[in-house]
Amino acid sequence: MRLSRVCRSTGFRTALLYAALFGTSVLVLCGVVYWQTARYMERQLHAVVDADIWSLTASTEPRGLAALRDAIRARLAAARTHTAWYLLLDPGGTVVAGNLPALALPPGWAAIRAPRGGDGTATRAPRKGHLVLGRGLPLADGAFLFVGHDAHQLEEMRELLVGALGWGVGVTFVLAVVGGAVMGTGTLRRVDAINRVAGEIVRGDLSRRMPVRGTDNEFDILAQHLNHMLERMQALMEGMRQVTNDIAHDLRTPLGRLRQRLEGVRREATTVAEYQWAVDQALDETDQILETFAALLLYVNSWRWQGVPFYIRAGKSLPVTCTEIVVRLRRPPTVFPTCSPAQNYFRFRISPEVTGAFGLTVMDPEEKMIGQQVELLAHHHPGAEEVDAYERVLGDAMAGDPTLFAREDYVEEAWRIVDPVLKAGTGTPVYEYEPGTWGPGEVDQRVVPAGGWQNPTLSSGMK
Repeated sequence: MRLSRVCRSTGFRTALLYAALFGTSVLVLCGVVYWQTARYMERQLHAVVDADIWSLTASTEPRGLAALRDAIRARLAAARTHTAWYLLLDPGGTVVAGNLPALALPPGWAAIRAPRGGDGTATRAPRKGHLVLGRGLPLADGAFLFVGHDAHQLEEMRELLVGALGWGVGVTFVLAVVGGAVMGTGTLRRVDAINRVAGEIVRGDLSRRMPVRGTDNEFDILAQHLNHMLERMQALMEGMRQVTNDIAHDLRTPLGRLRQRLEGVRREATTVAEYQWAVDQALDETDQILETFAALLLYVNSWRWQGVPFYIRAGKSLPVTCTEIVVRLRRPPTVFPTCSPAQNYFRFRISPEVTGAFGLTVMDPEEKMIGQQVELLAHHHPGAEEVDAYERVLGDAMAGDPTLFAREDYVEEAWRIVDPVLKAGTGTPVYEYEPGTWGPGEVDQRVVPAGGWQNPTLSSGMK
């Protein structure tokens, strides 16, 4: 796996981001520790220096400069190590006592580097470059006293913290790079595995499934959802394949008959008229293959619709293309002996135009108590700017509007009802019919509502 690809992975970048945040927090923490520790040690050194100055000046002030010089020399002689640093100058700036050379030091606190050598009063020469933190104090007779203490521990502490900080940040960065590489490699392997399976699915192998490792992480959850989706897709494809096979099976008989007819014509026809007649017959046979018709009588298993029949008639190549629903009411009782009223009805047309109609029995114009059937009609013709059915469905599909689409459970329930009728061996006969008619004539003998089928008509301009 190429390193550049790993470095561009989301896992590697995420690890580096967390490393940067962790490194920043380490820097802030070490900075606070460094500042607090240095302040504490400086305060301790200040307290030691102040105590040393007070001890020297309080014990020698009545006796003058000579007594202060003797006290400093005594302390230096008794010291085993150079942790205390002294410098006593007379009013003329000459070194009177101490282990520091003549330096131009300001009054107050100062940090200096102690040079090698001194005035010879110390038992050991100071190490070069030691950091000394001290305080300069002008005396009443014009002399100057500087007392300091070795601050190398403070300096070492600072160096130690800076070094630890550097090592910590360096180790954090290295671990972040290594961890990011491991995370990025693992992520890329999972993504590559998913891409390989997706490629095989695109090439037509719907039996493939996304790999699941059983860790219940986000990749496993995504893979499980994808696998469930693939299972549903495979089931739908299998169903579509079964429907296609059924259609192919149903087409074998008419196609075989068409082939036999064409072969007979090729053997027997001798004139152009005979060939023309054979071609016309073949075209009619082909149209009959493409035509589909169904007439059903259904009952709803509900007490609300008990005894109410539902008649459905649908087909291709019928006289008109129309979707219409007719609800016929029960025939009313006869009030006048001369009147035999027809059934009232409601008629709803969905396409190609939208229509709502009420069929009612009213008084005849001559008032002979015979009655007359009339229809109250309200309809809307689609305008040129309105979309047709397929445009509406495709537009809603692109917009994600599921209003006009049947849900999966609706489709499965419809197939559960219709499928037994379509299966072979149920005794459902199949009849042929001519294009442009209302189906085979056997329908009017086997499946016909009371009062007969109502054949819809279209206004001029409608197909």
